[in-house]
Amino acid sequence: MKYYDWQNTRQTLGADDYLVDQLASPGYLVPPIGCAWPKTWIRPDAVTVRMVCGYAEESGCPTTPEGIRQWMLLYIAALFAYREPIGSQNNVTLPRDYVQGLLDLSVVGRYP
Repeated sequence: MKYYDWQNTRQTLGADDYLVDQLASPGYLVPPIGCAWPKTWIRPDAVTVRMVCGYAEESGCPTTPEGIRQWMLLYIAALFAYREPIGSQNNVTLPRDYVQGLLDLSVVGRYP
């Protein structure tokens, strides 16, 4: 996590200076108990957080959940089967039912 301090100097917040709530969905960052966030310069990019996400690998293979994997295969196959140019007379709307439902268990949250 990087931020511009009250003197507009870019600083790096150490890993011991914040806690990550990994149980919440979506997760979030909080200062340690008894501490507060440092004062920042007033600017749109005053604080930046670099977040790495995805699924871990086991034996060199990603552990993507089976529902997401199945959705990808079905969706890619449908896109290939109906690969006409966008705007043609053959626009096809795929049903929301089963195929899109494969992703329901993997949705974490939506942000504005």
